[in-house]
Amino acid sequence: MYHYQPLLDFLAARGDRSVSLSFEEIEGIIGRSLPPSASGAASRQWWSNAPSHSHARAWLSLGRKAKLNLAARSVTFSRPASLTSLPGAIVVDTVDLHPITLQLLETIVSDSGISVEAAAVALLNRAAYDLQPRTE
Repeated sequence: MYHYQPLLDFLAARGDRSVSLSFEEIEGIIGRSLPPSASGAASRQWWSNAPSHSHARAWLSLGRKAKLNLAARSVTFSRPASLTSLPGAIVVDTVDLHPITLQLLETIVSDSGISVEAAAVALLNRAAYDLQPRTE
C-alpha cells in the first residue's frame, strides 16, 4: 500500500463535498509525518493538484482538489457539486463478489478499519484512476 492510501480511504469514506484537515490530522490519518516540502517554501507545489505526484493522486482519484491554507496549516479537499449527487449509502453484497475482490476488500478493511462499503468505494475509485488515460 502506498503512503497516501489511508488518506484516499479516509476521503473516500466521507460524503461531504468539502473536507478540511490540519496537517496534524493528515499525519494521523497516514500514520507518518508529512515531508518538509508539504509545509515549507515549496508547499504550494507539493499541494498542487498535479497527477504526476503520487500523493496528489490520492485525492484526485476521488474527484477532489486540494486547496492549501498555509497560514492555518490546513488543506481543504473539495469536489464539484455534481459528484455529491451520488447516493448517500452504498450497500455491498459480498456474495456476488469475485474471490479476489473479496480478499482485497477484507485486506483494506482489516488494515484500515474502515467499513466494507468505504473499502469498495476506495477500490472503485482506484480502478477508475487506473483506467484513466495518462497525460505525460
